[in-house]
Amino acid sequence: MVAETQVQYICEENLNAPTLPNTWGSLIEILDTALVNGLNLPAINTVVIDGSVILINFTTPHQLKMFQIVSLSGFVPAELNKKWRIIGVPSPQQIAIDRLDSINAITTVGQARLPPLGYEKTFSATGKGVYRNANKDAEHRPFLRVDATLPAGWTSTYAKFARVALMTSCVGIDDIASRYQLPFDADNPEKNWTVTGSGSSATLCWSKWLWCGLLKVAGSPNFNFADGGSAGNRKWMIVGDENAFYLVVQDQLGKTTPNNQSVYGFGVYNSTDNTVQYPYFLASNAIQGVVSTTYDSAMIANSMPFCGSYEQDGSWNYRDCTNIYTLSNTGATVSANTYFAKHISAGVSGNVTAPHYIQVSGQLKGEIPHIYIPYSDFGTTYNNTKLINDAMFITTPVFYRQDKVIPSWGQYNKTIGLPFYLGGL
Repeated sequence: MVAETQVQYICEENLNAPTLPNTWGSLIEILDTALVNGLNLPAINTVVIDGSVILINFTTPHQLKMFQIVSLSGFVPAELNKKWRIIGVPSPQQIAIDRLDSINAITTVGQARLPPLGYEKTFSATGKGVYRNANKDAEHRPFLRVDATLPAGWTSTYAKFARVALMTSCVGIDDIASRYQLPFDADNPEKNWTVTGSGSSATLCWSKWLWCGLLKVAGSPNFNFADGGSAGNRKWMIVGDENAFYLVVQDQLGKTTPNNQSVYGFGVYNSTDNTVQYPYFLASNAIQGVVSTTYDSAMIANSMPFCGSYEQDGSWNYRDCTNIYTLSNTGATVSANTYFAKHISAGVSGNVTAPHYIQVSGQLKGEIPHIYIPYSDFGTTYNNTKLINDAMFITTPVFYRQDKVIPSWGQYNKTIGLPFYLGGL
């Protein structure tokens, strides 16, 4: 069996990958690279058939990772000219891929690159982008609008984030008042994109992908948006396919343990309810309030509640599918919208995972793609690959609040290795 190649991941450790510094707008280059453009790889020196695998030898170190995907072109035989899963990394200049039974000799050596996930950038501007599935035959092609510029009224040294929304229709890069978006407030159509007030009284934008901040003190509450964190490049990884992807980003530097990564997401989920017309989800930090408030770090460091992913009503507003809870330290109300299915509360031995499901108002709506529940301890190694019963996973540490964001095996406020399913080997 040849390893599946639907789901890809790209990270900051790859050759020629862009950095994610503490500067406004820098997130856009990350998205452009992983979603749309991909990355060039060194020239190939030799290609050798070795039993059931093909060994590709590069002229210089490739910086590729186990279970990533490479796209080959210009080879003879032509059967090689497609995407392949990396099933071995014998050395810094060599990778191994599967060999088809029909390939007995390689007469022309071509090129290799790290392909993107399969999106197009429909509209663009400095520090902004609108993305969607590049496959025009896909049944669902929602837009993702990302604005990583400094919002008017927000101090430039404060925490850095992108304002994000999912749209079913988008006519331009600055289409922010359309009712075809998630989240959306009909009484305040620009609520997701604008800041009111300034300085410490500035309001937080609604749906955010945060990439630079700082935990000020130990304990809770301990995050303040007025502190933008230190200079330096953040770790990042994007994993998924043309239908859905996740951004895992290190939003704080200088921590002694790897508990400072957040998980954001966008795309189409696998619906189990035929009444759902638009099976879309947007995962973002939805905390609302003002800069002067100090927030619970577990609500910051581990991303977000999932934003609504539900059918629309006749007025094209996304229906309210919220599960409301209150932050104990501030009294601020936050919309959890969708949430993952329940989990077992303690770790079990071995590598055990299970899919995540969306519930809305107590009703099962579908399965979230690619991201799995870790029922056992997957550790805190960054971007660690695992093979579980011929299923390929990549795990990476996140800091979560068990009852609010990503249920798993641990207790309240715990660093876990979150598994992403890459396909069958």
